Amino acid sequence: MRKHKSFFWQMLGGICLIILLAMLWPTETDRSFSRLDVNDEKLLAQGKKVYALNCASCHGVNLEGQANWRVKDAKGLYPAPPQDDKGHSWHHPDQYLIDAVKNGLYLDGKQTNMPSFKNQLSENDILSVLTYIKSSWSAEKRAIQKSIQKDSTIRNDL
Repeated sequence: MRKHKSFFWQMLGGICLIILLAMLWPTETDRSFSRLDVNDEKLLAQGKKVYALNCASCHGVNLEGQANWRVKDAKGLYPAPPQDDKGHSWHHPDQYLIDAVKNGLYLDGKQTNMPSFKNQLSENDILSVLTYIKSSWSAEKRAIQKSIQKDSTIRNDL
């Protein structure tokens, strides 16, 4: 009888541990956010190279974007925006930015000038280039974006 009680408590403890781990395990958004670490020198160096090869032709060598980026062109599309503080990337949570690079951007169901890079860039390339871009933002803009990121994570968990 004593062995059965011991086994019961061991099983109950194991089940409780599994439930606790499941509750504390980070969501996809949490993991993405923590991977865009502007203090990771290796990721920044890779991101700078990826940016130069894949993004600078549209978003500018110095992340400055194209002229008149807030005004639609003759095709009804917006030019590439800046990726520094003057742009609006810092207004979005990390997962949105990751998805935008991976899948391209659409406005009203129509493809914008931002193409999909899922067939050209690895996940690590995407994370590195976004880390590089994020590193160009001021501490103030990164703090605002971090708050937006937290709000997004909370809403996704509801």
